[in-house]
Amino acid sequence: LLQYLKDPEAYNSKLIVEQELSRYSGQTAEDFNSRAYVYKDHGMYKEELESYKQAYKVAKTDEDKFGAYMSQIELIDKKYLPDSAVHMWQRCTVNGYACRIKMEIGTLYFQSGKYEKALTAFKAALATNPEPLERNSVCEAMSDTYYKLGDIANGKKYYMMSR
Repeated sequence: LLQYLKDPEAYNSKLIVEQELSRYSGQTAEDFNSRAYVYKDHGMYKEELESYKQAYKVAKTDEDKFGAYMSQIELIDKKYLPDSAVHMWQRCTVNGYACRIKMEIGTLYFQSGKYEKALTAFKAALATNPEPLERNSVCEAMSDTYYKLGDIANGKKYYMMSR
């Protein structure tokens, strides 16, 4: 009662969060991801990140692990910490996602204006021998990067390769 009298809005908000979280009391990756969404809706960054970490720990498939890891990185990147996000992608060891990981790193570098580093990451992605659709995405990203660097010839070359 004393907490309610001091700050009724915060007290009610806490009750709402606890009520929503009670629906996800299990220990599966899906439950932890659902808890993260509740925390996200209420602006609880630290709790959201911790829930994604727990989802990663209990995930049974590489796809679920990658999804939980990617959610952590996206959250960090949204907090304007692109260097931390790049560092996390570099540590990612989920099987079967080498091209995607390199693309994510390149995209973060590109978005922060580090075009030479982006190009290096995109070349590394291409070196993983990706599937045709992924290859097209890599080539398109390389084209955009070359254009940003003022290298029109390579920009056109990789644009054509992306089609």
